Formats: sequence, structure tokens, C-alpha cells
Amino acid sequence: MQKNLIWCILSRRWQEKKSGNILPIKLNLSWLFTGKRSKMKAKKKAPKTWMEALVGKNVSLWPPSLLDLVRTINLDTRRKEDTRRLKQILFLCYMVRFIEACDEQKRSHGQSQKKNNFLRGSLINIGHNVDVPEMPLRRFLHLFTFDQETGEPANTFSIPNDKLGIYKWTQKLIERRNLFALLVYSCAAGGKDMRVADIKGIMQDIKTDSVSARRLISQAGFLSKVNADKSISVVLKVPLTFPRGKRKRA
Repeated sequence: MQKNLIWCILSRRWQEKKSGNILPIKLNLSWLFTGKRSKMKAKKKAPKTWMEALVGKNVSLWPPSLLDLVRTINLDTRRKEDTRRLKQILFLCYMVRFIEACDEQKRSHGQSQKKNNFLRGSLINIGHNVDVPEMPLRRFLHLFTFDQETGEPANTFSIPNDKLGIYKWTQKLIERRNLFALLVYSCAAGGKDMRVADIKGIMQDIKTDSVSARRLISQAGFLSKVNADKSISVVLKVPLTFPRGKRKRA
């Protein structure tokens, strides 16, 4: 209806211009669009919650086990415990992304080619590809990789962002980062009690099996148990109990 009315008005003005009889007509067509504009003004976005702002639109980028932990936090209570847990979960989310990038690099070159277990590039490029901020990335490279040139742990805190480097890892460093992830998850999920009902979620996120996970976490003094529902619960009790070391035969 609006298009027909505008077409009639324009065609009439064209006929008047052709005949030379142009009458001064003042038209106010703003009323034609008031309905549409009012609807646009009415569609105001509701303010985001802290969880929507943290997780973002792409929920698939978050590991399922950590997403479940985020939903258990209530920042409205303003407890320091919840703030601490949220920091640990966010740090662990970056760590899982780093582990996934290392595993993807390993799969792309084949598991038999250990010499190809590396990340190459500057901190800026690696951080962009891994989707991890600069400071956590420096920490991960320092803890879980070594510099190919020196053979020592990567001293990423003293190098510029644009310096190229090759950061490699061994099987021991893989176990170290998996243990680190299990410990941070136990702190975030278990709180001060350090008691977690099930660690299978984080095990799937870091791509480790139950045997390796139970062996690694026992080295940190945790007690693990396989329950009837096949869940794996862990708890840290005092005094700490560590596994006995294996003696080498002469």
C-alpha cells in the first residue's frame, strides 16, 4: 500500500512537470515509516549476563566439562570463592585449547614422527592460531615445551612477541601438562575440600585415558576410585599418600 501511494504521488508530479503546471506541494511522508521505526526502537537488546559475556556466542569453543562448572557459579553472591573458581576455570579453558592445538599438530604429522611434535612461529602467530591470550600462552610454553635451539625449557617471558621460535615437547612434558590440568580442575571443581565426584569430563577434554589419569593424579597424593556408574572420583586426604617408586634391578 505504501509503495502504491508513493508511486501515485511521483507519477502525478511527473505529469505536472511535463505539462508545465507544477504546483508547490509540501508532503510529509515520515508517517509512512513511523510504524517500522517504532518497531526498530522497541527492539532493544537486553543487557548480557556475566555468563553470556564470558562464554560468548560460540559455546562450542568451551570444553563441556568446564562449561558445566561455569554454570554452577553464582557471582551475585560476591563470594571470593566463586571468583577464584572462575579464574581457575578460565585458565583451564585456555590450557585445554593449548593441549588441543598440540594434539592437532601431532596428528597432522603422525604419532610415529616424534621430531615433528612442535609449535613454530612467533608468540603472536601461535596465540592467534591457538586462540589463547599472550600471558597464559607464555606460561604454557614455558612449562610444557622446550626451545629447540637451547634444549632448555622455553624462556618465553624474556622474548619479544614477534620473535620466531620452535617449541617442542616430549612424552614426559605431555604427562606433566595432563597432570597440571587434572590438578587445576580438582581445585576448581572440588573447592577447599579437593573432592571431585567425577573427572571423566576433563579426561575427555585433554584426551587421556582412565589408567593414565589415575596414575598421574596418584603421584600428586590424590586417592582415586572407579564407582559403580563408571565415574572416577578423586579426593585429597591428609596425610598424603604417594605411590611407591619402582626399584631398578641391577
